[in-house]
Amino acid sequence: RPHDYVPPPSQEQLKTALQAAGTQNSAAAVQVAAAVAMGKPMTAALGGPGAGVNRQVADVAMNALGLGGIQSTAAQTQALMQASRKCRRVHVGNLPNVVVVTQQQLHEFVTQGMTQMALTVKPGDPVIDTFVSPDGKFGFVELRTVQEASNILALSGCEFGGKAIRISRPTDYLHPTLELIQKLEGSGILGFPGDAGVTAGAVAGGPDTSKATSVVVLKNMMTDAEMSDDAECKEIMDDTRDKCVQDYGAVLSVLAARPGPSDCPQEHIGHVFVQFGDKETAIKAAEGLHNLKFDGRVVEASFIDTLEYAALQKHFPDQLVTGAPPAAGEAPAEAPAE
Repeated sequence: RPHDYVPPPSQEQLKTALQAAGTQNSAAAVQVAAAVAMGKPMTAALGGPGAGVNRQVADVAMNALGLGGIQSTAAQTQALMQASRKCRRVHVGNLPNVVVVTQQQLHEFVTQGMTQMALTVKPGDPVIDTFVSPDGKFGFVELRTVQEASNILALSGCEFGGKAIRISRPTDYLHPTLELIQKLEGSGILGFPGDAGVTAGAVAGGPDTSKATSVVVLKNMMTDAEMSDDAECKEIMDDTRDKCVQDYGAVLSVLAARPGPSDCPQEHIGHVFVQFGDKETAIKAAEGLHNLKFDGRVVEASFIDTLEYAALQKHFPDQLVTGAPPAAGEAPAEAPAE
């Protein structure tokens, strides 16, 4: 049941309320009970002949049962859902093309994947709606909470029907503003810790964008064996660069901090650093890469100060790859001014 679930009134309660309106219309009571059980306004069940009288009966019944505010609350929730919709939708690309994936299949895949990877923030189905394009090449998924719309990005790269799907923010994505967050607080739509219905410790939090720079730090990308192998390390850096360029935008450089320099801060060893052309692209990449599974390991994304990154480059001059060349017609990315 959702956190705001209200059990339907019993027939006896409704009959008592209807008696207060001066009628013994038990048929109307049954209709009203059915409407409430299905989440519909009581008055919606009372159409047909004498509808005006029945609506009056329903109003009295609702007030007598203390349910007079249900319809207004539902309208407020619907308005909040609509206001936050662009914060809760993701784009799903590279869908299987052997057969056209149905909306139900996409729904089941996402729900199962998020449940297995502990990406949900509370019990129940995290998916509200799905859409698949007529050609079956891409789709959209609407999640019930803002947080789960971030968590689902960790499914990007998972195999679905023999293909590695790509999950990313749609072009019309809107980052929730402080004003919207304040409106959503307590509604259960945010999905943040302390929000209504959210299980303690269930939120797979995203990177802290309040300290964002143009350089993203990726943890859990390399094992000890890979760090000691030049070829493996180079391949990881190349793959990371190619994915970031393809999914997020211009990359200036990628660096892997490996054991060696004694004067290098040890907390950076084993991490991969990606420098983007601007902070906005870096935020998008960090949100997309955080919680992504890489060779069975869950990646953690954060940010590092650009001056600190410049110092690391001096420590690891041989562990640096430059960004992919720009596509035809594009100008090379310039270093960010921060």
